[in-house]
Amino acid sequence: MDIFKDRLTEAMALRGMRASELAKRTGLSKARISQYVHGKFIPKSDAILTIAEALGVSELWLMGKTASMEPAL
Repeated sequence: MDIFKDRLTEAMALRGMRASELAKRTGLSKARISQYVHGKFIPKSDAILTIAEALGVSELWLMGKTASMEPAL
């Protein structure tokens, strides 16, 4: 569970994005984003896709399944 939290935090830092901005870009609540950032929950696949798109990273990378942060073209 920590890998998603760690990678989410890393991607947000690289993009200079706060949880409130990610919430706006994804349509997810600030509370939900906060729960993901603090490792309380792992999002379902549709939310992972939405978050990955908002951050411009690979959803597989967010889930810890690949070393490449870059999304597939």
